[in-house]
Amino acid sequence: MKIDEFFADGYKNLKNAKICPCDGVNLIYGQNAQGKTNLLEAIGLFSGAERFHLKSAKKIAFGRDFADLRLKFSDLEREQTVKAILSPKNQFFLNEVPIKRVSEIYEHFHAVCFSPANLSIVQGDSRARRKFLDDAITKLKPGYLKYCKQYEKILDHRNFLLKSRGLKSSNTLGIWNEKMAQIGTIITMIRQDYVEKMSKVLAVIYQEISEGRERLEIKYQSTVFDRKLKNTYSEDDFREYIEKLEFFQAADFDMGHTKIGVHRDDLAFKLGDLDAREYGSQGQQRSCVIALKLAQARLLKLICRRNPVILFDDVMSELDVDRQKYILNQIQGSQMFITCCGGLSLKSFKNAKIYKMEDGKVYVEDCYVADNGAGMVVTVKTNSYGGMLTAMVGIDKDGAVTGVKVTDHADTPGVGTKAHDAGHLSQYVGLTELTSDQVKADTSVQHVTGASVSSGALHKAVYCALAQFEEMGGVK
Repeated sequence: MKIDEFFADGYKNLKNAKICPCDGVNLIYGQNAQGKTNLLEAIGLFSGAERFHLKSAKKIAFGRDFADLRLKFSDLEREQTVKAILSPKNQFFLNEVPIKRVSEIYEHFHAVCFSPANLSIVQGDSRARRKFLDDAITKLKPGYLKYCKQYEKILDHRNFLLKSRGLKSSNTLGIWNEKMAQIGTIITMIRQDYVEKMSKVLAVIYQEISEGRERLEIKYQSTVFDRKLKNTYSEDDFREYIEKLEFFQAADFDMGHTKIGVHRDDLAFKLGDLDAREYGSQGQQRSCVIALKLAQARLLKLICRRNPVILFDDVMSELDVDRQKYILNQIQGSQMFITCCGGLSLKSFKNAKIYKMEDGKVYVEDCYVADNGAGMVVTVKTNSYGGMLTAMVGIDKDGAVTGVKVTDHADTPGVGTKAHDAGHLSQYVGLTELTSDQVKADTSVQHVTGASVSSGALHKAVYCALAQFEEMGGVK
């Protein structure tokens, strides 16, 4: 599975951000708060990635009425398109056909996200671990989400009765006990089955990460059942769930909420005989999460017969080179998106397609480094008078511009396109730096009179290309 094209406008700070990624590694870099994470969030939204929620506040840019997100992707079978218009009344489209819920897309587009926030799966409370499980299962079984939503509604009704202390009618509560037991048993059964499958894959991956020094085990902890349920619904399991609810019913009335159930279940991480949450070091906990995410990606591949898209949000920079190589080796065949802030890490990803983000816009779109180290060619997109302008900038091994060429633009023929002429662009040849990204503020070059916007767009392109050279530390 791979993304062929992605467009985002009005999502947080993203402004007409369009990328056509390669099948392998796509590196997105820039300073903090420039839109890198927002770009990955917007992509992950279509897969139900656990960090991304359509109903969260502040998704739409300030001053905008809606956000426009479009994704074109393909797998072994066909090419598909999805679109989301985020507004007070969200609209979703799959292959140009309106759909009611974004969850209908999940069975078509699969992505796994790694981010520093994922540490909460091990370090945080049980809600983070239940959420990871439910999100991971939903990617494999989109229909599972329906059970989760039904259970939430049942839990709300039951808790309402418990808080209304004058309504201690066993008959009324009994109805909700039955509903809760029925859905709760199904959710437990599905969660236990997923954890059992994942534990086998996870154990192998963690052994490799720790070079055989440590053993990681995960176990589903049910507040209702003390055993593994069968993979088929059982009336005996249903009755056992009801009995547990009835046993704690008096305590539930005293507390005003439901004490047991799948909403209180947990996932335990054991490093040897120790609880990873309580006794694991920061490094061990990070390795647990990395192994967990790699196992999730591998399960998706094994069960769905397709590689998920991998989203690395500011994770790789925290790892040493050997750990980076291990992770990249584990997900070979998957399309990857990696965000980072600095330039040193750029050199670790030869043959990657590189994007530079600034103020919610994508500028550097690609960077080709010659195998013989003679130089590089940087493809840059900037905003010109007629719209987006694409230019290719050649830079030699010493960091001097060797040539500039406009490959695509929407400027009006005439005065505006004079800025594209070879004569005007030749003034950049030989330069190793520009004093400003604004053409009128840079005394080393001249702009075309009457075409300052187009001149400025080309100047910005060369400026970004030279900055790219510096970020990568040259071509050595």
